[in-house]
Amino acid sequence: MAVSLTATAKSATANTYLSLSDANSYLDGTPNDDTWDAASDDQKNRALKSSTDRLEQVEWVSTVTDTDQRLAWPRLGITDRDGREFSDDAIPRPIEEATAELARRIIDGSYTSDDTGLEGFASVGVGSISVTPRSSRKGAKLPEAVRLIVQPYAKGLDELTVPLSRG
Repeated sequence: MAVSLTATAKSATANTYLSLSDANSYLDGTPNDDTWDAASDDQKNRALKSSTDRLEQVEWVSTVTDTDQRLAWPRLGITDRDGREFSDDAIPRPIEEATAELARRIIDGSYTSDDTGLEGFASVGVGSISVTPRSSRKGAKLPEAVRLIVQPYAKGLDELTVPLSRG
């Protein structure tokens, strides 16, 4: 079944921060845009929804504009790096850009994960509960380019791991 997107700010049914048309416009002329261009609209829609789902796992500063909105953005009282306040009726450009950048990386395969959520552990037990953390590996982090875009608006982003879900 094809995925359809709802990119309406403050909507109770929104499932993406960015429409396919806006993602295509943003990614036109960027590195690896050939891979994005070659993907079907359904593949792109799925990547945009997935990238929004990943960004939804970030702990953002401030609070949502409307308690009925499904997604975390827009938010109240957030300013850009130059001190200009973002509209509380629209998704800010940096969040749209992060959504597009992550979606592109999902499409081109540079952001993938087979994480089950247990990769951070050397061993996990059930009976008598035994957990041994693995210090050498964490779940998939947001790509550096995406992290740099959203970092001013997020809490504890350096510690954030965002595993891809299955399904």
